[in-house]
Amino acid sequence: MNLSSTSTLGRGVVYETRIPLTWKPLKVLPEPSQLLSLNDHNETVLRTVLSLEEIGSEHSEEGGGSNQELVRIEAKVNLVLNLVGQLLATQSTIPAKVAAVLSATSLEWSGGKLPADGQPLLLEIYLHPSYPRPLRLVGTTQSGSDPEGMTCRVTFQGLSEPVQDVLEKLIFRHHRRAIAQARASRDTH
Repeated sequence: MNLSSTSTLGRGVVYETRIPLTWKPLKVLPEPSQLLSLNDHNETVLRTVLSLEEIGSEHSEEGGGSNQELVRIEAKVNLVLNLVGQLLATQSTIPAKVAAVLSATSLEWSGGKLPADGQPLLLEIYLHPSYPRPLRLVGTTQSGSDPEGMTCRVTFQGLSEPVQDVLEKLIFRHHRRAIAQARASRDTH
């Protein structure tokens, strides 16, 4: 499996990045009551990350005096959130970043020690540097290799519809940004 090409085919929009990630093997996948708790946690994390990413971008295209004041206040709030996030990150143990491809149904990564094939896992993914609270996903692994080394793919299990919807929004937003940055980079050259 190659993270940047063939492994992402047929899975829709994906988010390719380097992301702090850790995993823990599970003996069995969680019970429905545990999945309900995980889904509640994940929906909160995803909605918070989406709102953090919206700060400052919402009003950037509009003009006007009161709008400029709102943008200035949002910039200050963003600064405070970044500082608090950095403080929390120094007190938390954030795992090392790995090359990863996130879709609404799975995650692939390479680097570091990888789990055994078919192993149920609990993944912890840190999506935003100002919010050091992990997204916790469960699934089963599929390991493979590519010319650059071993990769692991975890297919998510037990995601609620609201969690999957918000995850899709986040992935689409990052995919759209990557396309815009690629176009801007191409236009400046």
